[in-house]
Amino acid sequence: LDAFLKLLQEAMELDPMEGVATKYRASLEPATSAALRQMAALMDLPVLLPAMQSFAAEHLREEYLNADESMKSILAMVATEAGGDMGDFDWFHHFPADGLAMGHWVATFQLL
Repeated sequence: LDAFLKLLQEAMELDPMEGVATKYRASLEPATSAALRQMAALMDLPVLLPAMQSFAAEHLREEYLNADESMKSILAMVATEAGGDMGDFDWFHHFPADGLAMGHWVATFQLL
């Protein structure tokens, strides 16, 4: 069912972050954006981005997660379509820990 929903979203060209609550839509600081761009080449984006999209659809439509919580600590526990959790991948240690909070979820996804 998830694969079918993903196919429909892609076919309709919907914004995958459309339903995410406002508190997870903060802008990134320029230094954080630069660090994220630099580290993006070291991460497996075809694994990371679908996991971020799924997590957002399942958990970020409501505002129960703290916007100041470290994004990396939350992402490390997110299951991936490739199997395992994000934190299990060697490349995940390149995901910046400083300056990225849950409040930056949408901006991070869009930058990557």
